[in-house]
Amino acid sequence: MKIKRLLLVLACLCLVGCGTGTQKDISQSQEETEKKLYEGMNGQETYLAAIDYFNQNVTYYKSIIKDDMSQSELEYFKEESVFAVVTKALYYDGTSSMLNYNIVSGNDFHSLFMNEDGIYEYEIMNDYAESYPSMCQDLSQKEGYELLDVTRKDQENTIILTLKVKYEDVDINDIEYYMSEITIDSQGYICEEKMTYYSDEDFQETLGMEISVINLQFNQKSLSDLEKEIDLMESCQGLSDAEVRTKIGLDDSFVE
Repeated sequence: MKIKRLLLVLACLCLVGCGTGTQKDISQSQEETEKKLYEGMNGQETYLAAIDYFNQNVTYYKSIIKDDMSQSELEYFKEESVFAVVTKALYYDGTSSMLNYNIVSGNDFHSLFMNEDGIYEYEIMNDYAESYPSMCQDLSQKEGYELLDVTRKDQENTIILTLKVKYEDVDINDIEYYMSEITIDSQGYICEEKMTYYSDEDFQETLGMEISVINLQFNQKSLSDLEKEIDLMESCQGLSDAEVRTKIGLDDSFVE
């Protein structure tokens, strides 16, 4: 259930941008950009426009996802027809944590897994069949998802969108409701998301499950950096669990 919810978050991931010039010029330019992109739009229109703007302008971003029992760092790369995702994640089951480390690049699936001796092994498969239609996906176009409501609130330098979402997994006859608060910054990009799960369609009773998403380092890497990530994974061959976590920079600090 937790992994399904975590993957669900990825459909909403977007980013913030960057620029140059004086602080005054930057602030003025940011405000003008926001107004030009989303002026006069309602919540639903703003949501769709922000997703489209993201997909048109982003070639790389890093996303940090956290809740009380997991933390993940994902890096997304896109150049022409190549799409790649680097996933470094820890899942906590109440007593210990499990590492998930893989890289998807086109049809190549790179993975690091622990053998019976507690030592990690590197493996690559060349027949990965999954595909990503875009860097940021419209939930209303994803199977099983229904946008029940999208509202917009304008603040001084940001736009806050509140999405009420219904997700139905027909394979296991399960329905979930969650509310997503998305922040669009002054450059027009989705830079943050907070998700809260509910037990009812009226969104009155929370389940105590919350996920936060922060996006950063936008367009700061290319596919040449992806090769470095693959080299890093390969260098973890033969290491212990503690050694791999130190090498890739993940620890259990998210567990209270």
